[in-house]
Amino acid sequence: MVGFFAKNLEVSQLGSQLKNAREARGLSLKDVAEKIKIRTIYLQWLESGDYHSLPADVYIRGFLKKYIGALDLDEEAIMQEYENEKKSMHHLGSICAELPSFKKNNFLITSKVLTWVIIFIIILIVGGYFFYHLNFLFGLPKIKVFYPKTDLVIKDDMLQLAGKTDLNVVLTINDKEIYIDKDGAFKKELMLNDGLNIVKVTAKNGFSRTFSVVRNVIKI
Repeated sequence: MVGFFAKNLEVSQLGSQLKNAREARGLSLKDVAEKIKIRTIYLQWLESGDYHSLPADVYIRGFLKKYIGALDLDEEAIMQEYENEKKSMHHLGSICAELPSFKKNNFLITSKVLTWVIIFIIILIVGGYFFYHLNFLFGLPKIKVFYPKTDLVIKDDMLQLAGKTDLNVVLTINDKEIYIDKDGAFKKELMLNDGLNIVKVTAKNGFSRTFSVVRNVIKI
């Protein structure tokens, strides 16, 4: 598992340095391979940072030293870069080893696939954020009347109306503004007349968009 993810990490900076140095000297991989007697594919893996495909670490060091000599580079600096890169890849590989991996219908979860999944999740989060705020700007305020939930027939003279609405709205009951607490909850005791009482609860936001809930309460 660790080797699989290490193999699929982005091209190494060390590999790029080797490739750039070789190309700056007008040499092809084949030219260098013939000069230092190392297979071309090994040099290609060195330049791509594909250490997983190479033999053991002791051979990688030997290949690097020969490659450095052929390109007349600073051996100490290059070998230190290799050590740093190897540690970074080992750390990333350890993290990746904890992630699920499976093969189904020839589909592999690689670091590139994981990157696109993360990008997709970020897009969803950002899109959801903007949708929420656009809905807040252009949508209607919300009202939930907990009591009475539906039209009601009662004998009492008083009605204890209760509900919840959005914050930062102006709430009125039958055109009279009432208090909303910090959670958007409201309560209001209403005096009822005999017969039909129409109770209209209206919320109005800062963009003058309104929403109303009406309850018909009959006192008998």
